[in-house]
Amino acid sequence: MTNKIDGFNQLPPVVTGGNKSDAAGSAASSTQPAAPVSKSRDTLTLTESAQQLQKLSEAIANVPVTNAAQVQSVKDALARNAFTVDAERVADKILQFERDLS
Repeated sequence: MTNKIDGFNQLPPVVTGGNKSDAAGSAASSTQPAAPVSKSRDTLTLTESAQQLQKLSEAIANVPVTNAAQVQSVKDALARNAFTVDAERVADKILQFERDLS
């Protein structure tokens, strides 16, 4: 089953806190302007550990995903036909990875 997320809810707004017909009737017949709504500001306080995680996340985002020197070394070895694969080492790494998963 899939659900498409299309952004906004297309349902009409719901009136709460009283009779719907009274709310609609008083709004239509009222000649007085609505009372101003006080604007309150929401605040958010992060814990020290959350602030540290945020800083770490930003630091990690700035670190390159690849080791450019190692990539260039492999490219150079491939260009010289000097790149060799140690099949035993690859097999050991795969086995270790599988062991770590369980």
